[in-house]
Amino acid sequence: MRNSQKGMTLLELMLTVTILVAIVSVLPILMNAAVKSTGGDLQHQEAQLFFRLFCKEVREASRITIVGDNVELLKTDGTRALYERYGSSIRRRVNGTGHEIVLQHIRKLKVVQIGKKVTIEVELQNGESQKRIVFQIADEA
Repeated sequence: MRNSQKGMTLLELMLTVTILVAIVSVLPILMNAAVKSTGGDLQHQEAQLFFRLFCKEVREASRITIVGDNVELLKTDGTRALYERYGSSIRRRVNGTGHEIVLQHIRKLKVVQIGKKVTIEVELQNGESQKRIVFQIADEA
């Protein structure tokens, strides 16, 4: 006897559904891992941008004043840039105005000045600590 009917058997349907459920159950785990790795990378990139901006302004500053977590930079054109701890962020203000968040999600901020050398160390939320040393190039006014 020949079976000329076309279609799926119950066994084929159950096998297909099982494979589909297995794939769908693994998908959220993979997505979560991808998001976590991207989040860490973004914070690292944000920290790199912050250090570039901060180091550039320190090099151009004619006078640097550090009080606690606050760093005030007097530029040669007369503007004052203030970097200060603001909750779990670092914000930048120019001439006492503005509210520019330059680095988010930090645990600690430490800034030390010895002569024309400024050392800044930041501990990020993920526990990673980054440190930069920059020298003031501009002459004091």
